[in-house]
Amino acid sequence: MRIAEHVAKADRFEARRAGLDPATDFELWFWMGLSAGTALINAALHAAGITKENNRFATQVPDVYAVPDGRTWHPEIAFGSDLIHIGLPAIEQPLPPAVARAFEAMEVIEHLRDPCVRGDHPVTKELIMEVDAAYNRCAGAAREAIGSGGSS
Repeated sequence: MRIAEHVAKADRFEARRAGLDPATDFELWFWMGLSAGTALINAALHAAGITKENNRFATQVPDVYAVPDGRTWHPEIAFGSDLIHIGLPAIEQPLPPAVARAFEAMEVIEHLRDPCVRGDHPVTKELIMEVDAAYNRCAGAAREAIGSGGSS
């Protein structure tokens, strides 16, 4: 995807997330933050020149992307494109400081994904605050990197 598309997608996820009650709609609220954060990190990676903007859309298989082909889509293997999640695929290059901060914050969310969404970890006020703080750090750092062209 392209930077502007990632940011627009993140903005849509953030708008939906803001309208949810994190206690009663936790799973959906969590996924909106996870998805928005991933979109912003992908945009920040593009801005830093670490990955490439293109018309490929990440699938659940690392390095396999869906590419529009008229009214249909076809799979392509590609490298240096969007991440599915932090570490998928791995980034070998050093990250600019703001991108590294976004990664660190997203790792908190990724670490909580399975026990909270796929497992039976209790949804507490403290957990909601931890996820929200990590998301806000991720989004802030990623948007900083995007705004600076990836150099911050």
